[in-house]
Amino acid sequence: MKKTLFVVALVAALASLAIAQDSKTIPPASIGEKIQVRGTRTVMSSDWQRPVRHDTAPSYCNPCLLYTGDFDSANSNANGLWSGNIDFSGTTIDGELYTGFKLAAGNYTIKKVFSNALALTPLVQGGTKWTINTGTSTSGAGTSVCSGSGHTTIAATGRNGFGFNEYNFLVTAACTLTPTATTEYWLEIQQQCTSDTNACWTTSGEEIYYESDLEDNPAPNHVGPANTNDKGIWSSTYFLGGAFEVTYGSSGGCGGIGCDNFSFGLVGKHTH
Repeated sequence: MKKTLFVVALVAALASLAIAQDSKTIPPASIGEKIQVRGTRTVMSSDWQRPVRHDTAPSYCNPCLLYTGDFDSANSNANGLWSGNIDFSGTTIDGELYTGFKLAAGNYTIKKVFSNALALTPLVQGGTKWTINTGTSTSGAGTSVCSGSGHTTIAATGRNGFGFNEYNFLVTAACTLTPTATTEYWLEIQQQCTSDTNACWTTSGEEIYYESDLEDNPAPNHVGPANTNDKGIWSSTYFLGGAFEVTYGSSGGCGGIGCDNFSFGLVGKHTH
């Protein structure tokens, strides 16, 4: 019965997506809202771990300082959270997703940052903004250590979910980090398309980005320091009136469905 309801809901979701393509209906904050019911806070799912793991850094993370891991659409708490700044016929739909991470003490030269996102055929007119912050919380974005807007390389990961394909968004960056063992950072990567003369919405693609949620613990192909789960912070003028909320809470965009962590990473060098 549960599978039947899921299939019916999914068909309805895809139908509504097709309508959205024609009428420019504004998308929901999280992709899970299309086929799941908002509920209470979820926890990381340990029952989805694979019995044998051979974790390997993806080709786009080289040299790989950190990769939080692969999205798993089979996890019952799988989701994706809006992470773009997009003009939908004069209405700006924004989402700033700050994903938490730690690094071992030392000196780091960051050359590229990336996120994996569930999307329709992605466009590249608007570029990509990124920032690495400290002190991000529900009180605000915190302090930017480094930020920029770099060249973006887009490539399909081969994964999919909720009727969307997943893409890797690899952004050229320049950043030096010198953490101690207790330093916490937050990375934000935001796609941009802020001048909609049908540039953000065409027959060949749409600027729709849901950063891929991670619920497997540990996530497949994780590389680097252990993930810091339940650290995500999300802000949106459109959806939250400018407030900052935890991603996993019922009011933080994902409606209590997953969003304990997200698929992202850092490329560069570490010297002790």
